[in-house]
Amino acid sequence: MNKQKDKNNNNKEKNKKKYIDTIILDAIKNVFKKDTIKNIFKNDKIVFLTNIVTYIMFAIIVYLMQNSIVQEIKLGQRNNTCK
Repeated sequence: MNKQKDKNNNNKEKNKKKYIDTIILDAIKNVFKKDTIKNIFKNDKIVFLTNIVTYIMFAIIVYLMQNSIVQEIKLGQRNNTCK
Protein backbone atom coordinates (compact mmCIF):
# COMPACT_ATOMS: atom_id res chain seq x y z
CA MET A 1 0.00 0.00 0.00
CA ASN A 2 2.82 2.41 0.88
CA LYS A 3 4.65 1.57 -2.35
CA GLN A 4 1.52 2.42 -4.31
CA LYS A 5 1.21 5.78 -2.53
CA ASP A 6 4.87 6.53 -3.21
CA LYS A 7 4.39 5.73 -6.90
CA ASN A 8 1.29 7.93 -7.03
CA ASN A 9 3.15 10.80 -5.34
CA ASN A 10 6.08 10.41 -7.73
CA ASN A 11 3.72 10.40 -10.70
CA LYS A 12 1.98 13.52 -9.41
CA GLU A 13 5.31 15.31 -8.97
CA LYS A 14 6.42 14.29 -12.47
CA ASN A 15 3.14 15.51 -13.92
CA LYS A 16 3.51 18.83 -12.08
CA LYS A 17 7.03 19.26 -13.45
CA LYS A 18 5.86 18.44 -16.99
CA TYR A 19 2.99 20.90 -16.63
CA ILE A 20 5.29 23.66 -15.40
CA ASP A 21 7.76 22.92 -18.22
CA THR A 22 5.02 23.18 -20.83
CA ILE A 23 3.82 26.48 -19.35
CA ILE A 24 7.36 27.88 -19.49
CA LEU A 25 7.90 26.66 -23.06
CA ASP A 26 4.58 28.16 -24.17
CA ALA A 27 5.51 31.48 -22.60
CA ILE A 28 8.86 31.47 -24.41
CA LYS A 29 7.17 30.63 -27.71
CA ASN A 30 4.68 33.49 -27.21
CA VAL A 31 7.48 35.97 -26.59
CA PHE A 32 9.14 35.15 -29.91
CA LYS A 33 5.99 35.33 -32.03
CA LYS A 34 6.01 37.99 -34.74
CA ASP A 35 2.87 39.65 -33.40
CA THR A 36 4.36 40.05 -29.95
CA ILE A 37 7.53 41.59 -31.35
CA LYS A 38 5.49 43.91 -33.57
CA ASN A 39 3.49 45.07 -30.57
CA ILE A 40 6.67 45.82 -28.63
CA PHE A 41 8.02 47.98 -31.48
CA LYS A 42 4.64 49.29 -32.58
CA ASN A 43 5.94 52.81 -32.99
CA ASP A 44 9.06 52.17 -35.04
CA LYS A 45 9.36 55.87 -35.83
CA ILE A 46 9.62 56.75 -32.15
CA VAL A 47 12.30 54.11 -31.59
CA PHE A 48 14.22 55.29 -34.66
CA LEU A 49 14.03 58.95 -33.64
CA THR A 50 15.10 58.10 -30.10
CA ASN A 51 18.16 56.31 -31.45
CA ILE A 52 19.06 59.29 -33.64
CA VAL A 53 18.67 61.72 -30.74
CA THR A 54 20.82 59.48 -28.53
CA TYR A 55 23.64 59.37 -31.10
CA ILE A 56 23.50 63.14 -31.61
CA MET A 57 23.69 63.75 -27.86
CA PHE A 58 26.61 61.34 -27.60
CA ALA A 59 28.43 63.16 -30.41
CA ILE A 60 27.87 66.53 -28.70
CA ILE A 61 29.22 65.20 -25.40
CA VAL A 62 32.31 63.76 -27.11
CA TYR A 63 32.89 67.05 -28.96
CA LEU A 64 32.59 69.09 -25.77
CA MET A 65 34.93 66.78 -23.89
CA GLN A 66 37.54 66.97 -26.65
CA ASN A 67 37.18 70.73 -26.80
CA SER A 68 37.75 71.09 -23.05
CA ILE A 69 40.86 68.88 -23.25
CA VAL A 70 42.25 71.05 -26.09
CA GLN A 71 41.64 74.19 -24.04
CA GLU A 72 43.39 72.67 -21.02
CA ILE A 73 46.43 71.84 -23.16
CA LYS A 74 46.52 75.37 -24.64
CA LEU A 75 46.26 76.99 -21.22
CA GLY A 76 48.93 74.73 -19.77
CA GLN A 77 46.62 73.39 -17.07
CA ARG A 78 47.13 69.82 -18.11
CA ASN A 79 50.00 68.03 -16.39
CA ASN A 80 52.69 66.71 -18.68
CA THR A 81 53.51 63.25 -17.42
CA CYS A 82 55.87 62.44 -20.30
CA LYS A 83 59.42 63.74 -19.83
